[in-house]
Amino acid sequence: MGAYTSCTSARSSLGPVLSLRCDHCREELCLGIHRYWHMQFCSSACMAAYQQRLAPETKIKISQLDVLLESLAAA
Repeated sequence: MGAYTSCTSARSSLGPVLSLRCDHCREELCLGIHRYWHMQFCSSACMAAYQQRLAPETKIKISQLDVLLESLAAA
């Protein structure tokens, strides 16, 4: 057996646990979670696929929020 087991078998000894899933493909999240605006993805490919399907208006809003958050962090 390899160094890592599946997420399900690793958690089975813990009893019933709410499993987190990728916001794009719905696969169970394990190690190496990628985050983007309060969402979680299992890989950078899923995160990129999600970002590509965003409407242009949504991309603009996210950019504006990024600038706002950076200015608040600098203050």
